[in-house]
Amino acid sequence: MNALATHEIATLFPRMSDVDLNHLKASLLQEGQIEDILVFEGKILDGRHRYETCLEIGIEPRLREFSGDRRKAFSHSVALNLGRRHLTTVQRAAAGAGIKVFQQRLLSDSASPSRPDETARADVEPSPKTTPKPSPKRINARARELASQQSGVSKRAIDVAEKIKEEAPDVFERMLAGTAGSLPDAKRVTSLPAEIRLQVHALVDEGTKLKAAIKQVAPEPPAPPGPVFLGKVILDPQDARAFDRILADRDLKRVEAAKEALLDWIRKHS
Repeated sequence: MNALATHEIATLFPRMSDVDLNHLKASLLQEGQIEDILVFEGKILDGRHRYETCLEIGIEPRLREFSGDRRKAFSHSVALNLGRRHLTTVQRAAAGAGIKVFQQRLLSDSASPSRPDETARADVEPSPKTTPKPSPKRINARARELASQQSGVSKRAIDVAEKIKEEAPDVFERMLAGTAGSLPDAKRVTSLPAEIRLQVHALVDEGTKLKAAIKQVAPEPPAPPGPVFLGKVILDPQDARAFDRILADRDLKRVEAAKEALLDWIRKHS
């Protein structure tokens, strides 16, 4: 049999991890295929991992045609993937960016005027009451809102994921896979040149923690000398260096170190 391709709707969601794939393979070998693989428009809508694993281990995949239109197929896939899978916030944001694009298509299609009935009588005038087509801006806003509701993340998180997808597709793919760290981590890596990003990815794949990989490949530049703002207090360079020593020597966070520095000053001048 000719292998079926994966439907674009299914590609909006992350692939299984290697651990989960191994569990699926063991289950199929031991118990066989329990759930049907859904096919829509001649492609795999749900069960792509089951389908691929069945082919790999020599089991004839059991297929079932999805009954419904494109909108129902999309809703069904969203409910299955975001309801039964344990995805991180970053993975949901990446999925949300794809969901938004697909929602825009659905909204645009539903807003397009229907083709005139070629069998309609020419002597019957059309009704003057027509519903105006929503503007692209309104469609975008509605799609963003729906994507936020369906993915379970904020609209702002979806905006960030969209921007990362546009500027750094390699980082976006790792967001979807769950290997991009937090959203701020993904933004930080996206801001790096492409060749530096590849070095970061390689280190992470070798087992280095993401933040350590970023520091190793692209360390933060030293802060320029000058006044340091501590709340409403401005430290001159000499005091700033003393404050940095408090941070280093006592292994404190800035707020804790500021409190200790203030207490030291009070003790000396009381």
